[in-house]
Amino acid sequence: MSFWRAHSSVGGWIGIILSSVVLFTTLWLIGLVVSGPLNLTSFLLGMLTIASVVTLAMLVFWTYGYYSLYYTLDRDALRIRWTGYETVIPISDIRQVVEEPMEHGGVSLPFLHWPGYCIGHGRAGGTNASYYATTLNHSPLLLLTEQGGYVISPEDPEGFVEALKLRQSLGPVHSVAAGVNTLGLFRLSLWSDHLAQWLWLGACLVNLFLIAYLCAVYPTLDPVVPVHFDAMGQVDRIAPAVLVFVLPMIGWLILIVNGLFGLWLHGRQRMATLLLWGGTIAVQGFLWVAALGITFHEMVA
Repeated sequence: MSFWRAHSSVGGWIGIILSSVVLFTTLWLIGLVVSGPLNLTSFLLGMLTIASVVTLAMLVFWTYGYYSLYYTLDRDALRIRWTGYETVIPISDIRQVVEEPMEHGGVSLPFLHWPGYCIGHGRAGGTNASYYATTLNHSPLLLLTEQGGYVISPEDPEGFVEALKLRQSLGPVHSVAAGVNTLGLFRLSLWSDHLAQWLWLGACLVNLFLIAYLCAVYPTLDPVVPVHFDAMGQVDRIAPAVLVFVLPMIGWLILIVNGLFGLWLHGRQRMATLLLWGGTIAVQGFLWVAALGITFHEMVA
């Protein structure tokens, strides 16, 4: 088996710089949230912080993808590895290799296209093509098959072409099917179960709306609020108003625990995961009832 790393380019440094900018922005937003008062503005800043964290995670993942990109050749197939995906192209399927600079044609993953880095599906050489390249200007290769094209950028394109021609002349040893294989965590069945994903995301949204509500009403609450009532409906326990935020914290703890357990359970008993995460939404609803009971009593008192 022969191994080729992707051509070195500025794509990796661009990913690192973008990730660093978003990281410092995230830390700045966290500082604003921590130092500011609890109100609706702090909630909106918190949502910006979450969006920034998600953006940072995506950029780090994409940058990792740049450094994880490589190509291997054996007697049977060309294999393109990018993050947790392996694209398999049988040697016998490759009809022609085009060696010339090219422009990306409407790549379907625009956020994964910046100088020195292009991943996605688009057009190249007049055909549909999958891009797995770190350069489109310095000796990229367009591999043409009956199913479409593949744009790659091995660090030694001449050596790659020679090795490919040698294997084509020798012929394959085993029959290999073309396709994309998932590896590691990418093989989890959860990624294809949209209902399970929406159930867990729905529970997250219910909790986030609860936080938004508490942030909005918190400035109107007294320093202490009733948290328990006796059988006659009289207050028998009070606590500092800030403790109302314990309710969504409990909700997030349940979300994390049930989320991890459901993730482990999904490949074994999908229905059990759906019931677990559906129940998680119900728990978030009970926390809403508790929060409304505390704050409504306080506002009408």
